[in-house]
Amino acid sequence: MADDSEHSEKLLLANRFQAKGLLVTGLMLLGLLLVTWLLEAFEIDLNVARWAYSHSEGWPLGQEQPWSWIHRYGTIPGFLLTLSAIPAWYFCQRSERFFPWRHYVVIYGLVSILGAGFVVNALLKEHSGRPRPRDVVEFGGNWEFRKALDFGTPGKGRSFPCGHCTMGFSFSVGIVFWQRSRLLATGLLITGLAYGSLVSIARVLQGAHFVTDALWAMGVLWLTLSVLYYFVFKPPLSETKTFTPMPSIQQRRLFSGILLAMLIMTGLYITRRPFYQDYYREFKLPLHSESLLIQTNLNEERFELEPVGDGLGRLHLEGHGFALPDASFRVDFRFPEAQENPVLHLEVIRSGYFAELETQVKLKLPAELISRTQIIGLESKILE
Repeated sequence: MADDSEHSEKLLLANRFQAKGLLVTGLMLLGLLLVTWLLEAFEIDLNVARWAYSHSEGWPLGQEQPWSWIHRYGTIPGFLLTLSAIPAWYFCQRSERFFPWRHYVVIYGLVSILGAGFVVNALLKEHSGRPRPRDVVEFGGNWEFRKALDFGTPGKGRSFPCGHCTMGFSFSVGIVFWQRSRLLATGLLITGLAYGSLVSIARVLQGAHFVTDALWAMGVLWLTLSVLYYFVFKPPLSETKTFTPMPSIQQRRLFSGILLAMLIMTGLYITRRPFYQDYYREFKLPLHSESLLIQTNLNEERFELEPVGDGLGRLHLEGHGFALPDASFRVDFRFPEAQENPVLHLEVIRSGYFAELETQVKLKLPAELISRTQIIGLESKILE
């Protein structure tokens, strides 16, 4: 009878805990939707992008410090803290004192792996089809603006949500330690909100994301935290479990598995290192050019033609994405100035491994020549 009574009490506690989880998760999702609606009602996404964008310079603030540094290295602190959760969990499994911490630690690590790695980067960014600010027509791009939850063609834009921001906000997931150490939980929460906001500002200033992209980066992390906390691990309900020393053979297997997981995570992270490189070239156009043919291995939608008043052509190519640290690209630019109807050869040649590389070309030409400019692929034949 005592065992039945104890089982019923545990079941009642578990049901109440999950009911609380449904309420917390539902309110969190409702809050995200409400804030998103308010931001879109006042056109915050577009107004902030308009403030950061310059028709003559692009996104100049984003290339200044510390924003440029944050773009290149800002995900490292969050990654290292996430990576540290793996050996920390192993330590908790072996320590009687920290044994009650084990589920809190594994939740902290999994939120970044599942929330940031899978939900944000592998699922939403690849399938939401929201163009980045720099890809929108109003800001020099070729695609139409889409609202945060107005999903478009998968692959046609990877703005929603912000991947960098998830690693900035990942510190805030430390609120999960509230039951064990309120000082630690509060410190990580404040650090995460502050650092995540800095990363968000950097990405907005660089024309890489809208404000709502950053909001949902944080939102996805917190929703993932809520699901893991209330419905999967339920750490407050398992804190009283008796500590049992782990057999040595099990320790060795667990350690080997943890080491392999850390190596895989490190490899995946290295291939997602932010990359940026640009190329600038001026060239003299023949005085009486009737047309201009551009041969290139880039898609035509990557080109933006702008009029200039003098006889010089100006080409500015920007490449950004994710790559190994030693990756770069070389630009093969050829332009025979002696031809009356010249052919401009532009080829981007990659060196090293790129997980993702997006290019944008701004080409400034005399106004009368823009309508007579044709862009073709390198495999096409030039008709004499």
